[in-house]
Amino acid sequence: MQACCSSLAIIVVVMTIDVNMADRSQLETQLNALPQLRVDIAKRILDRRDQHLFAGRTDMFKRVQGHTAEVLERGAVARRLHTIPRAARQAAGCVPDAVPVVKKLDGCPGSFWQEAVAAALPRAEPVIFLNVGSNKGYSLLEFLNLWTQQSITGRHWKREIARYAKAHSFGMLRTYACGNCRDCERTLPALHQRYGGVVHAFELAPSNRKLLRHLLENFNLSHSATVHDLAASNTTRQYTIGHVSAGDEQSRLHTPGDAFCRRRRCEQTVQAITIDDFLRRQGLANQGVYHVAIDTEGYEPLVLDGMRETLRRKRVAIVEFEVSHKGYWTPYRRDPLFAEARRVNSTVAWLGDAGYTCFWQANESVVPMSGSCWRRQFEIRRWSNIVCAHELPIVRTLFRLAHEAREVRSASNAAVIGT
Repeated sequence: MQACCSSLAIIVVVMTIDVNMADRSQLETQLNALPQLRVDIAKRILDRRDQHLFAGRTDMFKRVQGHTAEVLERGAVARRLHTIPRAARQAAGCVPDAVPVVKKLDGCPGSFWQEAVAAALPRAEPVIFLNVGSNKGYSLLEFLNLWTQQSITGRHWKREIARYAKAHSFGMLRTYACGNCRDCERTLPALHQRYGGVVHAFELAPSNRKLLRHLLENFNLSHSATVHDLAASNTTRQYTIGHVSAGDEQSRLHTPGDAFCRRRRCEQTVQAITIDDFLRRQGLANQGVYHVAIDTEGYEPLVLDGMRETLRRKRVAIVEFEVSHKGYWTPYRRDPLFAEARRVNSTVAWLGDAGYTCFWQANESVVPMSGSCWRRQFEIRRWSNIVCAHELPIVRTLFRLAHEAREVRSASNAAVIGT
């Protein structure tokens, strides 16, 4: 076997990884982002007859097919990620105990990573957040605490929700005023000098939109956040929705003939829009967005489809979405949506093709899942959350958090064994 260049001859002896049918682009991104290496990765992009990748120390450039190439150049993308050997996964910064961590996901991820990522790269104002499925507004509150100088605790937010619920006799809203994941208990970020946070909130339920506008006015946040009478989807059109009580986190779009509308009256309509169309209408298509968070009760794949152009152009720094057993994630063959259901693997793969590296969100860690880090056990259908990014400082920060959490788990396990 020949090395791609003489400077890598020794490296070939040290590390030669068979990456047959691997997602080479994702592997390169992960290797480059791995903070503990603090070096760049020399990688040979080969034709179909040669299946080897060479990893080792270089400077800011690498040799590719005998030519000097910039560090971030990407190679061809291949499939069947499950064929990648363990050595390649470890070299790419994958977490060895990823599967046990993912098995414990409960749909209530920690948001600790947001503060670390916010500090990774200074951003020009405005710093824009698209909150798709805002519900009670805890996500937009957390963003504004992180990207403006206002400071409002989740407890104060919850207290006002409870007052609103009592005044309007909304029993369920009062009961779940803190959010299904105890969102009101999240701590404030450390003191910072970040400014310019702007929120565009999408909420399909009129009762929730009214609640959100009340909260924004009460806390004097209307200048920083706008609640749109819009739902996000893969098409720009009108949809029918059933009655949704204020604070209900299970609302979704319906068509007049679906099972829900046959059981209950679907008399309300809502305008749906693609994120691509929304950004064009707002004049933000070229400016870009910092963070898009999607929580649409199983309709996340459609929202992602509706922002493919924006993602392809890398106009979103961070995209976050929920996975579940509902809607277009359904694993049930009897579900009317099963024929159009999406898989986690294929979703992460096309995001990878667009240049995004994805991570599972756990309570106290993130877990790399793109490219060579993919495991077949990741194809789950329960409440869980994924965050993806393409900017190298952000990806590096997420890898660092993943490995710091891994070290904590290892130390904890060692302490248990030692007792």
